[in-house]
Amino acid sequence: MPTTRHNTVAVTVLYVCTGNTCRSVLAEGYTKRLIMDEGFKRLTALSCGTAASVSYTVPGVVVRMLAKEDIDVSMHVSTPVSRELIDASDIILVMDNSHKEALLYRFLDARKKIHLLKEYAGEKENREIPDPIGQPENVYQERAEEIKKYVRIAFEIIRKDYPNGK
Repeated sequence: MPTTRHNTVAVTVLYVCTGNTCRSVLAEGYTKRLIMDEGFKRLTALSCGTAASVSYTVPGVVVRMLAKEDIDVSMHVSTPVSRELIDASDIILVMDNSHKEALLYRFLDARKKIHLLKEYAGEKENREIPDPIGQPENVYQERAEEIKKYVRIAFEIIRKDYPNGK
């Protein structure tokens, strides 16, 4: 359900990856940082995973990368995708085609609001963001920079398309 703030209705963006410990956490964190820095309080960011479990933890490298930008995810709990999250979200941005397919299989009625993050940001080719889990730290850094870039573009699109909320 959308949130009412200062006589406007907030727009909720949901980021989805596999385990909700890396890519979607980065995207949610970067979006929340933009919301604070830009003062666009009509946007709410959430994240979840198609195969998430509350027992999963955010890798230390991700916690450290975000901490450098004053984003604290040390207490993040991996959240499985749910009907409630899908229904509460206006825009659902996923990291790769497997996430999109999984969501469409379970929540076909939400198809109009499910997009690859890079696709939503206007990318025509190479639209997936690969999972860095288990890779060297430099791969996490590359993915983080990629996610940050496309979150920024998506943020600007959302701000333009929803200047006063929904």
